[in-house]
Amino acid sequence: LGADGRPYSKSCWRSAFRFHLQEAKNTQGFMFSVEEHGGLGDGQKLEMLMAEEVGLKVFQTYTDKYGKPTGLAISNLSMAVQAWYDSGCRNLDMERVYIG
Repeated sequence: LGADGRPYSKSCWRSAFRFHLQEAKNTQGFMFSVEEHGGLGDGQKLEMLMAEEVGLKVFQTYTDKYGKPTGLAISNLSMAVQAWYDSGCRNLDMERVYIG
């Protein structure tokens, strides 16, 4: 981290990512994780562990289709996030959201 306590261009990606996860947590933010057909990659698995350590809400999308997400997929994700905010952001468990 730099003198100002923020990551900079030469920061390790892990410390920079962890910094931004904590910033998100501090502002009632969340993380999206996109699971593709082959499952999560090693880096994504590490990112999920880091989010869990921080106590950050994660919305993990999954699908059984190939191609670009549809409007319905984005709507499903948007509704899940809005429901979480409407509930006061209490449930910090990872939430899987089907996007088609």
